[in-house]
Amino acid sequence: QAEAITELTRQVPYALMVNGVLVCTYRSDFEYDESGRHIVEDAKGYATEEYKIKKKLMLAIYGIKIQEV
Repeated sequence: QAEAITELTRQVPYALMVNGVLVCTYRSDFEYDESGRHIVEDAKGYATEEYKIKKKLMLAIYGIKIQEV
Protein backbone atom coordinates (compact mmCIF):
# COMPACT_ATOMS: atom_id res chain seq x y z
CA GLN A 1 0.00 0.00 0.00
CA ALA A 2 2.34 2.65 -1.29
CA GLU A 3 1.52 6.30 -0.72
CA ALA A 4 0.84 8.37 -3.82
CA ILE A 5 3.40 11.04 -4.58
CA THR A 6 2.76 14.37 -6.29
CA GLU A 7 4.79 17.30 -7.58
CA LEU A 8 7.76 15.15 -8.64
CA THR A 9 10.71 17.28 -9.77
CA ARG A 10 14.38 16.61 -10.51
CA GLN A 11 17.65 18.51 -10.12
CA VAL A 12 16.33 21.36 -7.95
CA PRO A 13 19.18 23.76 -7.06
CA TYR A 14 19.63 25.27 -3.58
CA ALA A 15 22.03 28.15 -2.92
CA LEU A 16 23.87 27.40 0.32
CA MET A 17 24.67 30.85 1.67
CA VAL A 18 26.19 31.73 5.04
CA ASN A 19 26.20 35.37 6.17
CA GLY A 20 25.34 36.49 2.65
CA VAL A 21 28.23 34.54 1.08
CA LEU A 22 27.51 31.75 -1.40
CA VAL A 23 29.44 28.77 -0.06
CA CYS A 24 28.23 26.24 -2.64
CA THR A 25 25.14 24.90 -4.38
CA TYR A 26 23.30 21.66 -3.66
CA ARG A 27 21.26 20.05 -6.42
CA SER A 28 18.73 17.43 -5.31
CA ASP A 29 18.24 14.26 -7.32
CA PHE A 30 14.47 14.09 -6.73
CA GLU A 31 11.83 16.03 -4.82
CA TYR A 32 8.18 15.21 -4.28
CA ASP A 33 5.24 15.62 -1.92
CA GLU A 34 3.97 12.58 -0.03
CA SER A 35 1.26 12.57 2.62
CA GLY A 36 1.50 16.33 3.08
CA ARG A 37 5.29 16.33 3.46
CA HIS A 38 7.92 17.62 1.04
CA ILE A 39 10.66 15.03 0.49
CA VAL A 40 14.15 15.80 -0.85
CA GLU A 41 15.92 12.65 -2.02
CA ASP A 42 19.48 11.93 -3.07
CA ALA A 43 20.66 8.66 -4.61
CA LYS A 44 24.09 7.89 -3.21
CA GLY A 45 26.45 4.99 -3.75
CA TYR A 46 29.11 6.70 -1.66
CA ALA A 47 28.82 9.85 0.45
CA THR A 48 31.76 12.14 -0.34
CA GLU A 49 33.07 14.66 2.18
CA GLU A 50 31.67 17.46 0.00
CA TYR A 51 28.21 15.86 0.07
CA LYS A 52 28.34 15.44 3.86
CA ILE A 53 28.99 19.18 4.26
CA LYS A 54 26.21 20.09 1.82
CA LYS A 55 23.81 17.79 3.69
CA LYS A 56 24.58 19.57 6.97
CA LEU A 57 24.20 22.99 5.32
CA MET A 58 20.81 22.01 3.88
CA LEU A 59 19.60 21.11 7.37
CA ALA A 60 21.11 24.23 9.00
CA ILE A 61 19.97 26.74 6.36
CA TYR A 62 16.68 25.34 5.06
CA GLY A 63 15.69 22.84 7.78
CA ILE A 64 15.63 20.11 5.13
CA LYS A 65 16.78 16.62 6.04
CA ILE A 66 17.85 14.84 2.84
CA GLN A 67 16.64 11.27 2.41
CA GLU A 68 19.33 9.01 0.95
CA VAL A 69 18.44 6.02 -1.19
